Amino acid sequence: MTIQSIADAFPILADAIPDFRPSEEDWEDQLSYIFINDMVRYVCDRAYPEFEPMLMQFAALLERLYIEDDSSVHDLAHEALDSLWARNEQEQEIVAGYFGPKTREVWLRICAGEHGQ
Repeated sequence: MTIQSIADAFPILADAIPDFRPSEEDWEDQLSYIFINDMVRYVCDRAYPEFEPMLMQFAALLERLYIEDDSSVHDLAHEALDSLWARNEQEQEIVAGYFGPKTREVWLRICAGEHGQ
């Protein structure tokens, strides 16, 4: 399924990490920005080698969001990276180690202080 707009994003987010499922309220509201921030916290709390499959799923989700054509979908991925930036450095390094090429490019700009890019 192609993500053509931010309205299409929530079901993709909801299925991205099988261990992180939306609540009934999340499904009713479908607030993608809030959900992805919660997802970042969930992933960062599990930034350990034994959670590698989940870290790979998260990285694949971000890469997918960045390769879609809609800029609001890119903004959603950027929101996730901004949330990751607010976490501790060890969590950042572990999670970022799984990023694909487009996500890594944006992440390096954020690390260089270019948050609005």
